[in-house]
Amino acid sequence: MWSGQARNIRQAVPVWAVACLCCALAVWVGWIGFLGSDDALYAEAARAWLEHGPTLGSSHWSLRLPIVLPVAASFSVFGIGEFSLILPTLIYALVVGILFVFIARAALGWRDSLFAVLPFVTAPIFAQSASIPGIDLTELAFDVASIYLLVLALNASERRIPLLLSGVFAGLAYMSRETSIFLAVGYGVLFLTGFRMDRRQYLYIVAGFLLVAGTEMAVYYFLTGSPFYRLNISFHHDEVNRNISKGLFDGAGNLHTGSILDPFLMLFLNKDFGILFWLAVPATIWFVRARTVPRLARDGLLVFAVVGLAWMLSVCVLAAKLYLLTRYFLVPFAAAALLIGAWLA
Repeated sequence: MWSGQARNIRQAVPVWAVACLCCALAVWVGWIGFLGSDDALYAEAARAWLEHGPTLGSSHWSLRLPIVLPVAASFSVFGIGEFSLILPTLIYALVVGILFVFIARAALGWRDSLFAVLPFVTAPIFAQSASIPGIDLTELAFDVASIYLLVLALNASERRIPLLLSGVFAGLAYMSRETSIFLAVGYGVLFLTGFRMDRRQYLYIVAGFLLVAGTEMAVYYFLTGSPFYRLNISFHHDEVNRNISKGLFDGAGNLHTGSILDPFLMLFLNKDFGILFWLAVPATIWFVRARTVPRLARDGLLVFAVVGLAWMLSVCVLAAKLYLLTRYFLVPFAAAALLIGAWLA
């Protein structure tokens, strides 16, 4: 037993060391810091909590409590400043990185996990998101935790607890930003196909989600008379105008054709993703045709692929409510990095 543990430690230490070093270097190179945009609004909401106690927000930024409350706590400990504002985002980035290492290790083993981890932690979209105080990695941390727990439950003898926790983390992701409802689309596909377990067991995920979302709705009903207080503000806070463009480019810097091609142009040509989605194409073809991938690894990769694809298609369908921003595609990005890692390994 001890020799096995020692071998695992010898394999794990280089992976953690290389992953941490490369991630830190990428964040340092791509560092952005305080922008005075959405981050200023999160800071304002956190100051309200710090100075006046529990505060009912009036904007969708101030209602994103999974980032507002950690920022308020950081302000109370370290004072109000750029470091204390960005510290919670850095911690969420660390959580995402740790979770992704464990996911890659479970699918590929310690030796080959770096094939997935390095493209993930060094991609511009991850490095930049880690250096901007915001909601993106907050949401991603809860999304990845939810998906990982679902994967663990598929091969567990006792599934109820991990499935329930998967739903709880999905609820926290939804509290962070409403785009996490796209998890339900991917989970719905798995439910309808009865993937690896009885359909009734998927209801534990629903129960965990409703535990969080239902509590939030009950609080808003008590405070405002509307359980959909946050949703009403979020859905009407901004008017999406895709006609705002600069020549061939839209306001977010993506190639703009005004057609269904725009999301794909963003995925393949936007610098935030580098060549990752180009590599994801042959990786996906390989995965569909591969017959030698162990079942446990294949299950995990397939769950991430289904959820990532469902998420991507959902963003495209809701184009009338969402700008075409790379940060809305972080879950598909994570799924693509895993598939690429499996392919290269």
